[in-house]
Amino acid sequence: MRRSAFVEAIIQGIPPVEVDVQAARIHAEVLAGMKKKGNMIGTQDLWIGCSAIARGMVLATCNMKDFTRIPGLVVEDWSTNVNQVVPGKPSKRQ
Repeated sequence: MRRSAFVEAIIQGIPPVEVDVQAARIHAEVLAGMKKKGNMIGTQDLWIGCSAIARGMVLATCNMKDFTRIPGLVVEDWSTNVNQVVPGKPSKRQ
């Protein structure tokens, strides 16, 4: 499967999470706190994390180093024993 086809299949199976006013407010607060402590992470990671907080979602990631630094974010570690994700098929994770 070509990379673009793989990405399109993933996009079709996962609804997008849009940035809304609540996520933007959380982002502003978390960003200010992280800057004050000198504990910054990547811009996109911070938006992803704050969007998850705004919706009460658990964030599944292999990037525990950065996402665990976001206060209030519930993170699930997928960095070990990750089964291959196949678009359109459920994960074998429990």
